[in-house]
Amino acid sequence: MKQSHLAIGGLLLPEARGWKFSERDGEIVGRPAVGPGVFRLLHVPQEIMPQPVTHEYCMAVMRMVLRVGQPTDHHMKESVCGPYGSATFVRPIQRGPGRGKDEVIRAWYCRRLPGMIYGLYICPKAVAHGPAYEQTRAACARMMSGVFFDRVGWGYADDPLTQVLLNSFDRVENEGEPRVEGT
Repeated sequence: MKQSHLAIGGLLLPEARGWKFSERDGEIVGRPAVGPGVFRLLHVPQEIMPQPVTHEYCMAVMRMVLRVGQPTDHHMKESVCGPYGSATFVRPIQRGPGRGKDEVIRAWYCRRLPGMIYGLYICPKAVAHGPAYEQTRAACARMMSGVFFDRVGWGYADDPLTQVLLNSFDRVENEGEPRVEGT
């Protein structure tokens, strides 16, 4: 099954129906057509990260960017590329009409070549419940699971790794879903 991707801000995002994306101050900002909140995507180049990249480093970056304390929950996993996980934070809204009230931030991080990608879904706590919130949060999680760096857009079109990745994606997309023998 071929999945379309949106190239924006150096990343390739799986397209999500009804979402509108733009670039602002070095980050990608997404807004759902229906549902509360905003989805922000940031990336950190590999060259500026300490090696090896750890969950502790990923959480420290999120806490610094968000100016928050400890998360209310945190899930950590490992992949061949490195750490990935998610966390939830609650903090006071820092500006705008809801200032002083709380907002919920669901944050994801994933290590991909050539760096780290962070996704932040931010929503006023007063509306962080119900079907619209749950569907929007789930859409953000799906996008984070399929986002990767736009290596061609970064000028790596002739790089051997990029060629392997492009050939693999083309093969999978052209062949469709994998078949199981005997079905």
